[in-house]
Amino acid sequence: MSGKVRIRWGVAAVYAAVSILLPSILLTLAGRHALPLLEERFLFQAPGFVQARILVHLAARGLALVLPSAGIITIYHVLSSLSVMAMLLSFRRLVGAVSTHTDWPDRDPARDCLIILVPVAANYILLGGVFMPEDFPAIALFSLGLAMLLEGRTGWFYAVFAVGCLNRETIVLLVPAFVLAAQTGRSGLGDLIARALHAVLLLAIWAGIRACIFTLLCGGIPVLYEDHLAENLAFVRDMILMKPHAAKMWLTFGGMWILVPFAWRRMPAVLRRLMILFPIMFLIMLKTGNFDGEARIWNELVPLAALLPQYCWFGVRGKNVKYAPI
Repeated sequence: MSGKVRIRWGVAAVYAAVSILLPSILLTLAGRHALPLLEERFLFQAPGFVQARILVHLAARGLALVLPSAGIITIYHVLSSLSVMAMLLSFRRLVGAVSTHTDWPDRDPARDCLIILVPVAANYILLGGVFMPEDFPAIALFSLGLAMLLEGRTGWFYAVFAVGCLNRETIVLLVPAFVLAAQTGRSGLGDLIARALHAVLLLAIWAGIRACIFTLLCGGIPVLYEDHLAENLAFVRDMILMKPHAAKMWLTFGGMWILVPFAWRRMPAVLRRLMILFPIMFLIMLKTGNFDGEARIWNELVPLAALLPQYCWFGVRGKNVKYAPI
């Protein structure tokens, strides 16, 4: 067996181990709170807008028909393991897609993609401990959507986006991603018009799918978000003042977000544009998310944060990056 083959088998073993262990750790941390939460989601009785996150729970119902003797915890453990595997494979695809925008030598995306475990461990274990079965599919679908976008596969991008709308409302972040990074094949005003039309169509798909889910499962459109602006502003102030309950949140993404200014000059231009998603997501979550102890709200930014280290301490491989204007 050659060295490359052994490495591939080793990476595959790591993928499998992580896919099994990560959900196990989160279920253990969630403790007795996991079962009632999962039963609520399984029965489509979640409160408000959370009810629209149906993708994993539809899959859970399907798996329950195949494995009628399996308990709720077992069903969601299996689905979460598959979701973690999908996350690793999707991020692997994204790493490969980003590398095509550089003139680097051949790389090994299968190995390089394991860096995503750093922000995942930070957000979901160190700073989380809450088991939400839609989180890992959110990372997987966003990573795959970005990969399709960078590869110029617009049809597949739309398909991934539509599936993502069944999982979490935050897949809408792919809309500004499209505007920032799409290859429309046009220039000047035609390019701007094409991006705008795609953005409108994507928003219409997002709103239409969510409206259908709300109508079918909730009898109408509920309150679409919780307003956390006041407490989030206070929490950001406490982070700046390094108060104990808030200071730990500087470790979101394992601290990788701090690498943006250091990696900036080595990034391909398209990745620099995608970094604008960080402040966009921050402003959205400042109003609608919960900063206090919920690093898991940054699902879609995890793959972008995980791309940063290769342009810093692995930056020697990026000396010949093709510079292009933003």
